[in-house]
Amino acid sequence: MTTTDLRRRLQRMAMLSSAPKYPHLKAESFQNLSTIPGLEIETSSGPYYVVKTRYPLGEVHGEWALGDLLRCSSLTASRLAHTNRSGNLDLSGLAFLDTETTGLAGGAGTLAFLVGVGRFVVDEFILHQFFLGDPEDELAMLAGLSNLLGGCSGVATFNGYTFDIPLLETRFMLNRHPSPLRDLEHIDLLPLSRRMWRGRTTRCSLGVLEQEVLGITRSGDDVPGWLIPRIYANYLRTGDAHEIRRIIYHNSIDILSMVTLSTHLLQIFTDPLSERHSGLDCLRIALWLETNGTPSQAESAYRAALDRPLPQVQHPVALRRLAAFLKRANRRDEALTFWEQLADMIQDDPDPCVEIAKYFEWHVYSMHSALSWTERALRGVKIWPRGWRRDRRLDALQHRLDRLQRKMDKKIIT
Repeated sequence: MTTTDLRRRLQRMAMLSSAPKYPHLKAESFQNLSTIPGLEIETSSGPYYVVKTRYPLGEVHGEWALGDLLRCSSLTASRLAHTNRSGNLDLSGLAFLDTETTGLAGGAGTLAFLVGVGRFVVDEFILHQFFLGDPEDELAMLAGLSNLLGGCSGVATFNGYTFDIPLLETRFMLNRHPSPLRDLEHIDLLPLSRRMWRGRTTRCSLGVLEQEVLGITRSGDDVPGWLIPRIYANYLRTGDAHEIRRIIYHNSIDILSMVTLSTHLLQIFTDPLSERHSGLDCLRIALWLETNGTPSQAESAYRAALDRPLPQVQHPVALRRLAAFLKRANRRDEALTFWEQLADMIQDDPDPCVEIAKYFEWHVYSMHSALSWTERALRGVKIWPRGWRRDRRLDALQHRLDRLQRKMDKKIIT
């Protein structure tokens, strides 16, 4: 046996040992799904089961119709994507993908037994849900999934960047099938949702966003996410597919809600100064625009945040970020106003005072004013609780104060 043959055999053994062991239901698995309105597809790799549901573009889910997404900005969508190869993401070719799995741990032993893919086709939104009736037919299911994704411009997920996509990539690799996901643009809606609503909603899960942001209510047919692996395990053990309908419903609502959430986010980021946005909305948008948009948009969003009602705890945040933004743009004269507001607002925060002291020392050349603001910073730190942080900050401010005093003395002598 050659070294190459041995390597291949070891790889094969590793793949087989990592695959989950399930009872075989091949003879009756699809017959047991007769209560689910789907279709069995025969392929050279075996059969797979798919449920296809069609929705008109005018179908309303929450506050938006499904077709509203197609009227959003493709340029904004490309900026929101994790990858931005083309610079302009075709929203009509975007696939909304969500998986239901045998566990949340990931790894080679985790199967995606239901993969939902929704996409726009002409004047409809068509949802395909690939169900793995028998784990031995995984390759057939993946081949069907690959064919569907082949014509897409990108994929949208909710937490797919860290879970769904890596999981499917692993399943394609273990089945030695080329992955269609590698060349697709990817929008993960979870990080964007956290940027907008973290701390403002109970959680940033899709279910909570449905209720608290999107105006979506699920019916009693839904099933809690934590129960889904147990239901599938019970199906494999008993052949009873009755509860599988609930998983299919859960998956379908996830995908429809991702379309609504995408429309909502694209509307927000495309029109950051809309009158519909609160001060906190504008602040969250400004933070994103500063690194992903244009400087003028970011500045306008920061100023809009300060001009609109803003939670008291967030007002200093907006002042600080706008002042820092103006400083980086070498517009320190304008930043001075916001540093002064911060200094008056938070008496024990030395940072605004230090920034003002730097401004007077290095740009106005007023050592007296720089010294005065440094003394004010020192007084603020002295009321801090005793500890190493207080001591270290006092030492740094005293060092600045001594240096400024020496510069003043030298100027007087000169």
